[in-house]
Amino acid sequence: MYDGTEVSGSEVLNVIRKFSDETMGILVQTNKNKTYYNYNFDVDKGELGKALDNSYKNAQDVASDKYINPTARFQGSIVKDVNGTIIGIVFAQV
Repeated sequence: MYDGTEVSGSEVLNVIRKFSDETMGILVQTNKNKTYYNYNFDVDKGELGKALDNSYKNAQDVASDKYINPTARFQGSIVKDVNGTIIGIVFAQV
C-alpha cells in the first residue's frame, strides 16, 4: 500500500503506531535524521535486525531530533526478504 506512494508525516506517524506490535521495521528519513522504529533492517540484503526501543513519542516531540513533522511529505517504499515477506517500510522525506 505504501510502495511508491507519497504520504504526509501524520500518515507516517499513524503507520509507526499501527505496526508497533508487528515484526517489521519502519525507517523514517527526515531532512535532519534517519531513525528506525520497531526493528532495524538491512534495506539492501532484505534482512530483519533486532527489536528496537525507539518510542513513537520521540517522533511527536518537536524538540527531538527524531521529530516527524505531520505536514511534511514522504515517499514510501517496501522492503522484502528473500521469500517475498515484507520486513520493512521506508519513508523518505521529499
